[in-house]
Amino acid sequence: MGHALAIADDALLMLGQTDFCTGPAADVLTEANLSRLYRVTLKKVSFEHEGRQMETFAPILPAVA
Repeated sequence: MGHALAIADDALLMLGQTDFCTGPAADVLTEANLSRLYRVTLKKVSFEHEGRQMETFAPILPAVA
């Protein structure tokens, strides 16, 4: 996900046999779409690395008591 977000211009996200999203990578690879696909809450994380602004996704797992 993070790699595609970093380098792709466009993306195709297959959500089911007849359900899909396509378009600019930044519009398709969203927290909502990827959370729906992987069935886990994902948050977009932005950070700086070696002078470059980077973005990736991190899973938000349920708290364990």
